Amino acid sequence: MLRRLESACELEQALNETRDLPELRQIHCSIQTMLLNRFPYPDGSILDLKLPLSFYFISRNFIIICHDNNAVFDEQSVNIVFLGILAQFPNFYFRGTDVWYHGSASFYDSYYVPWLNEQFPGSEIERHPCVQYYINQEDTKRIQDEKIVLAEGYFFDGIHSQQDVDFIRNSWKYCSPGEGKQFGAKLNYMPYSIIRKEGEPNPVAFELMDPSGFLNHHYTQLEHRRKGLGAAVELELAQNCLRLGIHPFKLVEAWNNSVLETSNRSRYWSRLEYDDGEVVPMYFAVHFMKKYLTS
Repeated sequence: MLRRLESACELEQALNETRDLPELRQIHCSIQTMLLNRFPYPDGSILDLKLPLSFYFISRNFIIICHDNNAVFDEQSVNIVFLGILAQFPNFYFRGTDVWYHGSASFYDSYYVPWLNEQFPGSEIERHPCVQYYINQEDTKRIQDEKIVLAEGYFFDGIHSQQDVDFIRNSWKYCSPGEGKQFGAKLNYMPYSIIRKEGEPNPVAFELMDPSGFLNHHYTQLEHRRKGLGAAVELELAQNCLRLGIHPFKLVEAWNNSVLETSNRSRYWSRLEYDDGEVVPMYFAVHFMKKYLTS
């Protein structure tokens, strides 16, 4: 049965149930953010379904669907779940904006897309395949104790002005109009890492964190690359997260071979894999129901 988790007791139980599996980390971090009231803007809802293994759904301005990698689903049961989601959040699909999905690629292609096409024929779908990396519990102390040494003239710093927020937002290739408030909120309420260079007005390297736990917008200005700044901001952000009791993870786009290779070699990151060692493919996906916007 699909049920909405609303009380602190229910959310605490879900937090404990999602603690140990890396494939549930996005739900775990989302629940943690809600319980601690760490981020003021996401109007989030957690739905829980007890199948052979747990399946969690969260709605903010996008859908996050996470499940145990060993779970087995049947189409009829999953369709009932999606119809329940539609019944509880009808405006989510008819509000006139794009709908983002975060979760496993196999679940999306096998179950969600067929249901979406049946319910909303003509939907446009755009997939962004990713690979998920996470920090193992046993690696946390070593990461927290790691010393970070920056190249001469560079230093860690914070946000000082709206100009900083605008600069970071405008450097994001997926930035859309109206996202200034969202970026400002991330920098006000969530962990981040910023490096500056003496004498320069803008940050030269930075990385943020989404309220659902994944590291977001990892960027180094072109003229400051190949100096170890990207690795430094990522490590410092991971340390900041761990101090707050957050176990961070990241999603790397499947086309970004250089970052995939670096992450695979990293002493800090573990790749999300099935029991046989095969990579678990993930999606950022977006669908847009234009039929219902023009009718």
